[in-house]
Amino acid sequence: MRRLDPKTLLDTMSGYTQAQAAGPATRPSRLATVDPSYSPTSGNLPKVVFEGEATLSGKGYASTVPVRAGDRVVLTPVGTTYLITGVISARSPASFQLQLGSVYTLTSTPTDLTLTNVTPGYSSGQVSYTVPDGLMVGLAVWTGDFQITGAATITGTVDLTINGSVPTGAPQAIWDPGNVTRGRDTDAAHWPLALTGGTYTFGLRASAIVSSGTGRLNAKHTALSVLLHP
Repeated sequence: MRRLDPKTLLDTMSGYTQAQAAGPATRPSRLATVDPSYSPTSGNLPKVVFEGEATLSGKGYASTVPVRAGDRVVLTPVGTTYLITGVISARSPASFQLQLGSVYTLTSTPTDLTLTNVTPGYSSGQVSYTVPDGLMVGLAVWTGDFQITGAATITGTVDLTINGSVPTGAPQAIWDPGNVTRGRDTDAAHWPLALTGGTYTFGLRASAIVSSGTGRLNAKHTALSVLLHP
């Protein structure tokens, strides 16, 4: 057996003692926001996005208090993990962007576009947001990246949808280039939001009046941004 010199032995013992002492009492509490897609009735522990980080935690955390999607919470160190011990605010600001994932050919039939959530901390298929009890206000801004690659006479539109319906009075992103042989344009529209408690599914619906030729919506720049604030 190799014998340790006095200094190495002392350093080894000191390191072990410090490691043993680095328990819950020496770790600070942390702030986080509960997963926007979390459902209290799912039976799963809520995942969180810790303050200063952009991605969702890989594990869920037990809680001593009721929590809902979007809650801003305090986590206290317990053993080798954390425990949710308090809710600072039942509603935190939220923002996310949904983008058209592939080129879509415009038709005269109003069609709901397939959108992908590209926001860090959200799953790619998440197009819904749950507003806790109370009211959140904000803005929806959407764009249609319209293009024709040959001679065409066409008028294209993109509407905002919330829970499958176009809000009454909401404007359209409209493209009306007239009779042209080639063209591309990105047009935008916006609509104020005032949402009470509940889950809301956001989307875009496209259609066109086609006299001749074809038109399309390009991916990525055909998008919907939603900003919400308590």
